[in-house]
Amino acid sequence: MSSADASWVGLEIRHLQALEAVAREGSFRGAAQRLGYVQSAISHQILALERVVGTTLVQRTRGSRRSGLTPAGEAVLEHASAILARVRAAQVDLTALAEGRAAVLRVGSFQNLAALLVTPILPRLRAVLSVGSVEFVEHETGHDMQTLVRDRAVDIAFTYQPIQQPGVAHAELLDDHYVAVVPASSLAARRGRPMRLEEVAQSGLIAHGPSRSRIESELAARGISTTIRFRSDNNATVHALVAASVGCAVLPRLAAVSTPGVTILPLDPEDAVAPRRLALAWHAERGGSREVTEFVAAVSRQAARVSEAVATCAAVSESRRRA
Repeated sequence: MSSADASWVGLEIRHLQALEAVAREGSFRGAAQRLGYVQSAISHQILALERVVGTTLVQRTRGSRRSGLTPAGEAVLEHASAILARVRAAQVDLTALAEGRAAVLRVGSFQNLAALLVTPILPRLRAVLSVGSVEFVEHETGHDMQTLVRDRAVDIAFTYQPIQQPGVAHAELLDDHYVAVVPASSLAARRGRPMRLEEVAQSGLIAHGPSRSRIESELAARGISTTIRFRSDNNATVHALVAASVGCAVLPRLAAVSTPGVTILPLDPEDAVAPRRLALAWHAERGGSREVTEFVAAVSRQAARVSEAVATCAAVSESRRRA
């Protein structure tokens, strides 16, 4: 073993925790408070880590300025986050075993997707998976989901294509087109025909947080101005505001729910806003595991059923409109 390799034997989990805490808090003092240490302990752990890797990882600052990581520090942090995520996952699994419970399958999901694509098949999943339960972790952006997968904070996750994180494998599920959600009492609902973005904009927009940037960018690219009536990250709030005739919304079809007071209409043209391309993602090293294989197969079948149901509903609505 070379001297360089031997130095890495001294690497400790607490060193990586200290680096992660400094990166998140922006200071040694904040990192100490986060981990429950005195500030000098954080300084010693960072120094010990720098001796192990042989280079400076943290830019020391004076006063109230934030302490940032050097390029080397950023590189080590990426690996540290993955290592710490594995340690935390191991802790969860061992705690479950110690308490007499089977392991947990951690699934990253967006609002509504778990209910639409996982809940209906849970009995089947429990029958074929060697886990005690399925635990959902919610985030609203595909990038966040891929980071969770990369760092092994979740076992598998719903995400958007393209896949941007290294070491993440995926399976395509479906294209989720955007639709207009309008008050059931509105003229647009009574007409029942697809809506142009200009028409939606004229009614004022209830901006859905996860979709907001994409919708607003599309409107701006087309030179369409609108008034944002309200912004919310919560699907139920968006639907309630539309039902109260505060404005209209543009949502992915799987996020749009048929509830009293709202009508769901396709956009004209259907791809006026590029659909979100849904996929399941998992760490490449878990690709051969039975849990991932069975989960992907079951969810893919459910996604096909949902896609068929959505297409049938759209065809029926179009037939009624023409009649």
